[in-house]
Amino acid sequence: RGIVVVSGMAFGIDACAHEAALDLGALTVAVLGCGADVVYPRRHKALYDRIGARGVILSEFPPGCPPARWTFPHRNRVLAALSDAVLVIEGSCTSGAMQTASWGLELGRIVFAVPGPIFMKGYEGCNTLIYDGATPALRPCAAVEDFLRETGMERGARMPPELVGPVSCEAGGAGNAISIDAPVLEGLAAGPCSVDELAVRTGLSAREVTACLSLAELAGKVRRAGPGLYIRAP
Repeated sequence: RGIVVVSGMAFGIDACAHEAALDLGALTVAVLGCGADVVYPRRHKALYDRIGARGVILSEFPPGCPPARWTFPHRNRVLAALSDAVLVIEGSCTSGAMQTASWGLELGRIVFAVPGPIFMKGYEGCNTLIYDGATPALRPCAAVEDFLRETGMERGARMPPELVGPVSCEAGGAGNAISIDAPVLEGLAAGPCSVDELAVRTGLSAREVTACLSLAELAGKVRRAGPGLYIRAP
């Protein structure tokens, strides 16, 4: 779908994301917590070579800089800054993935999270993000559509009709404004609402309401009133 996968070349999900992109001929970017000429983890030498040949390897650290505990939070900041959205697949509340999500929120990026069992520590971070208002990533195709819809609208780009649905944007020039569905703003007139409550009030799907809220928040028309709650900005 033309999406570039940006990750940290770490064990597990990072490596799977890079490898899947390479296997499909897509572009992938590895941001390292060491010098760009240092292979870390060392067992990822083959993956490092594949990304170097067909993707991008980058680092803000000078050549030869070894990995250290303090370098990875810096790496996570760069990951968030390079990305249009952050997708957290798994992680505890103290994981590097949550650091990346925090940087993403601070930089105004859209955050997606895959929900999981509430008693598994590995999903504690994801479930917390969703509780705080992140967009649940339930199915790959739906998550991709949400990503294209929300990031495309944020830039004022022209989106395919099948992805835009009831949320529309006017493209063509830098000064064109993004239109936001009035029913969502009207639904917030009575006071703080959750996404589910707004979906009932407006007749839109939860995904469509989330997309509208993201745009309204960027436009300064909506703000968060607590975990999962939104109100109209004064």
